[in-house]
Amino acid sequence: MQEGAVTFSVSRLVKPDRIPDFEAWVNAFGKIAQKYPGHLGLNVIRPVDGSAPEYTMIVRFDSYDNFKNWQESPERQEWLDRSEPLLQGEPRVNIIPGLEYWFTPATAPILKTPPQHKQVVAVMLGLFPLSLAMSYISPHWFSGMPFLVRQFFSSVIVVVLMTYVVMPNINKWLRVWLTR
Repeated sequence: MQEGAVTFSVSRLVKPDRIPDFEAWVNAFGKIAQKYPGHLGLNVIRPVDGSAPEYTMIVRFDSYDNFKNWQESPERQEWLDRSEPLLQGEPRVNIIPGLEYWFTPATAPILKTPPQHKQVVAVMLGLFPLSLAMSYISPHWFSGMPFLVRQFFSSVIVVVLMTYVVMPNINKWLRVWLTR
């Protein structure tokens, strides 16, 4: 059994005349997922244009067991059944363990990571300002703590922010360049 967070993404084409209904479904579905233990968030990548209304939903859970509990729930299946009249085509599903989702493009037909040099640039764009901010903030927040303890807590904060805030936005902003 794997440990750590699990990211589940699914991309679906929505019938163009059913987009408002699908938007309402997404909002309700997100509220249902939030009720499950270990739920870390739902992100929705909306279509760029209306001619190919593909939505990608990214759901994160803190562990595989909590993810599986949600995935196998009758409530989730009921909501998926409700969405079928709104959709066309087959879903593209991806389950990503741990931190690998930092560089897994959600909308790529064949999921592959960008070249390493692009990953380095993307991580540095997020990590440098965050590390700089933490080097200024951590002595104030963790004053009186031994250096190693202070560095540990600073690293935890940086990793959490990189995982849940910084890298998802960097990937969104650099999507074209990363996937070219």
